[in-house]
Amino acid sequence: MLKDFEKKLAEGFDSFGESCNKIFATGNTLLLGVSGGADSIALLQGCVRLKEEFFSNAGAEIFVITVNHNIRPQKESQADADFVSNLCKKLNVGYQVVHLLPGQVVKVAEQRGRGIEEAARFLRYNAFEKIAKEKGAYGVFLAHNRNDQLETLLMRFFQGSSGMAACGIKSQRDIFFRPMLNISRTEIESYLLELNHDFRKDSTNMDNSYLRNRIRNKLVPVLNEVLPGWDKAIISGAEKTHYDNELLESMVQNLNLEWQKKDECVFMDSSSFFSKKAALRLRLLYKGFSEIDSPNRVPYSLIKPFLKEKISFFSVQGNGIKIECNEKKIIISKVEKNKKEEATNINSGFFAIIHKTGSYKLLDTQIQVYSQKERDCFQKEEFLAFELPLVIRSLLPGDKILQNGMKKDVAQVLSSKNFVNINKDNLLFLERIIQDEVFVIPLIHSAKGFLLLKEASKKEMQGKVPTNYVLFFENL
Repeated sequence: MLKDFEKKLAEGFDSFGESCNKIFATGNTLLLGVSGGADSIALLQGCVRLKEEFFSNAGAEIFVITVNHNIRPQKESQADADFVSNLCKKLNVGYQVVHLLPGQVVKVAEQRGRGIEEAARFLRYNAFEKIAKEKGAYGVFLAHNRNDQLETLLMRFFQGSSGMAACGIKSQRDIFFRPMLNISRTEIESYLLELNHDFRKDSTNMDNSYLRNRIRNKLVPVLNEVLPGWDKAIISGAEKTHYDNELLESMVQNLNLEWQKKDECVFMDSSSFFSKKAALRLRLLYKGFSEIDSPNRVPYSLIKPFLKEKISFFSVQGNGIKIECNEKKIIISKVEKNKKEEATNINSGFFAIIHKTGSYKLLDTQIQVYSQKERDCFQKEEFLAFELPLVIRSLLPGDKILQNGMKKDVAQVLSSKNFVNINKDNLLFLERIIQDEVFVIPLIHSAKGFLLLKEASKKEMQGKVPTNYVLFFENL
């Protein structure tokens, strides 16, 4: 007789569109990703029991893959691999241990620029796909559970994710299947306790330097105490978002508007692009990022300007992506990270180039770029003039401000009286190059427009009090 966990596991298999007993039928090969933790051990035990339930003397081949990432102490990671191997032998299940080279995960993390966890996942899934192809497997079955889904949804909310990413972990993607998304971690551990079955514990699960662990170990317990039922609301919200996104994705497919590829970039007609609603433009952009095979997550701050009214002669870049717009085309391309980005590990900052006069929405800042002809509309002494094109960006470590003819650290200036009550988190800066040195000028909201700290020499400032001036751009 099947236990409650096994019944829910069978329901998870049924949700893939083919009945559980057909998935476990003779002739199929089911690959299971097993790490030795409670989730994957429960998946393995449950699958063995389901196979016996449907086919006592035959049924699908169950084959286990365990990956030793070699990013934890060697003794601990080897013990995990040995634990899985011994269990497979006991259950008479085939298995393969994939050993990644020491330092391989760190090297890939540096290449991809997305952290150790993402690099480990990338290499692990590559190994799964390779073995699945070699064995002609039905699919790879993974042990993500309901708690993983909740943690992922919270993570993506805090990261500002949208589209399908905001829907959480998919139950099926290509050859990967997740039949345990309807089962909680409590149910999993109760099942193993009922079987009197041991499992391995990953020491890194208590390392709160990882965002997922901070959410699991610190935030979730508070939510459970303060907001009972929050988990059901989160799951329901993700399901509703999924249906909304399915509709939007189908609308994008029916647009008959495709990215064209040339060399290392993709492009499309800008008039056609801006004629679509913002929600469709958002998905077109993500589709473009996918088509140039961008390995990095693109910050929403880079995308946001292209969701407003039509813009021309404008470009932004960050996280290895550049988006350009001119009168005829919108272009997406990969760019190399500069040395400053690599040294400081700042890849998600905002960077924009403005080529023409007009109104621009950068982050939450509306910037008006005036022409020479419009200068007479204002009192001349209130403005400073700058030559186009203009570079406006976020702050980078080491940036300097030229104030009263002296170079100063940005942090020092931002702590002065000129910046009291200013929200510094979303502050944008005008970049200037003076005698081959890079300086920045902060853009600050005012009643008239935008203020910046006036650049002036010591001679100009004699007998005067440093002040702020309304920002004025002149096309010289």
